[in-house]
Amino acid sequence: MEGSLTPGERLPSEEKLCARFSASRTVIREAIQQLRGRGLLRTLKGSGSYIADPSLENLAGAVETYSVLTHADSYLELMDFRILLETECARLAAINAGERIIDMMQHAQDKMENSRGDLKRFGEADIAFHLAIAAGSKHNLFATVLSALEKRSIEYAHLNRGDSLWYDNVITTHR
Repeated sequence: MEGSLTPGERLPSEEKLCARFSASRTVIREAIQQLRGRGLLRTLKGSGSYIADPSLENLAGAVETYSVLTHADSYLELMDFRILLETECARLAAINAGERIIDMMQHAQDKMENSRGDLKRFGEADIAFHLAIAAGSKHNLFATVLSALEKRSIEYAHLNRGDSLWYDNVITTHR
């Protein structure tokens, strides 16, 4: 975490790590497994463990896991964060999005119109709409984080909404 090892650099052998940290092989292996699970290391069979390259996929996985596992109170705070990101994505998309992105948004909007009463199809179209805005922002970090939050956002909406007035409100807001 201090940055003394750079992405792609090989970790010392388990034996050297055991000596350096005065720890058993079991402890070192568990630490390596934890770091690999967090996306900080990658292990190549027969070759060793290496510092992972920075990856937006790792970030997306961590954000999605957090959103799925968090309790309702923390989840609502996460949604406040999502709104903040989406607002900035919409601003950037208004500047950067071209016809392709606008067509994607329109297609998603049309699908939402035709999916009233079908939460699954409606949710898929809703996600597509938001991801189109994120793509239109041309800001990879924002788009990655938003894509990681969309699934849980739609699930939450389905559990807490779903009457005909709700469909109308969502469609109107998105338009």
